[in-house]
Amino acid sequence: DNIAYTAIDQPGLTGADILEVVDIAAGGQLSVIESFQSEEHSSFLDIDISGNYAYIADHWNGMRILDLEDPCNIQQVTTYGLTSYEHGVAAGAEPFVYVSSGDKNGGRLTSVDASNPDAPFQAGACSTQAYPAQSNIAVKNDICYVLSENAMEIVDVSDPSGPNVV
Repeated sequence: DNIAYTAIDQPGLTGADILEVVDIAAGGQLSVIESFQSEEHSSFLDIDISGNYAYIADHWNGMRILDLEDPCNIQQVTTYGLTSYEHGVAAGAEPFVYVSSGDKNGGRLTSVDASNPDAPFQAGACSTQAYPAQSNIAVKNDICYVLSENAMEIVDVSDPSGPNVV
C-alpha cells in the first residue's frame, strides 16, 4: 500500500482532532484521500495501525478504534475508556493493544484485548514510574518499551493478563 496515516492535533480546548489518510504514491506528491474528525473534544496523541484497524490514544477519551478496511471511508468502531490521560498506544501480538496513561499520581500500562473491536476489554495492567506523560511506547517480541519525559521502562508483556515492569 502507498498509504500513510497521520493524526493532527487541533489546537485549543474545544479542538476535535483529525486522522488523515494520505496517498504517498504520486511521485512525491502527497494527497489526502480521506479525513476522520472526532465529534467531541479530543487530543490524538499517538496512533498505531494493525491490520484493518487504527488504534488511537486520545488523551481525553481513552483508546479509539477505527476501521480502515476502506481507506476512503474511515469508520469509528468504538471508544474504550481507560484510567486517565491516555498518551501512547502500540499494537502487540494479536489481539492485544497496549495503552500507556499517566497523571500526577504516576503511570500505567494497560493491555487491552481487542479480539472483538466492538467490545475491547482490559486484559491486564501494571503501574509504571513514568510521570506525568507517557508519550511513546513500542512493542516487540513480548516486550513493551515505555518512554516518558522522565524515564524509559521495559515491560514484559508475554502474559498480557499480567504485564510486569522488568
